[in-house]
Amino acid sequence: MQIISIDVIGVPASQGSLVGNGRYGMYYQNDKELKSWRHSVICELINARPEKWNEDAAMSVSCEFRFMRPKNHFCKSGLRKSAPVYKTTKTDVDKNLRAIFDSIEQSGLARNDSQIIHAVCSKRYCERGEAPGASITLSSQP
Repeated sequence: MQIISIDVIGVPASQGSLVGNGRYGMYYQNDKELKSWRHSVICELINARPEKWNEDAAMSVSCEFRFMRPKNHFCKSGLRKSAPVYKTTKTDVDKNLRAIFDSIEQSGLARNDSQIIHAVCSKRYCERGEAPGASITLSSQP
């Protein structure tokens, strides 16, 4: 079993459904942000790839997405007591994970994202001084 662990800094972008436009074809509503986010993930994955990584192996993926808190969660003395502990607002973790799965495939670490047999995913607010982004771990299965 081989393991790749990366930390990608940036605002995680969700990959929702494609929308159509008769003039420009199919695209994602957040196409610009999504392309930038996936590019960052792909670069980190390629840089962390072990020499003898098996792109045909089944794999497990673990992801933790970090998001900045909105300004209204804070007051002059710091975090409001009424600020939520959990990030229960958009984006959906399954749509964030979809962008990661496609990035794994596009990086060449898997021939197809159907090789991912197990996934664990969470989202949370950044801690003080922590940058938004994602911590991602891939484990190839024997």
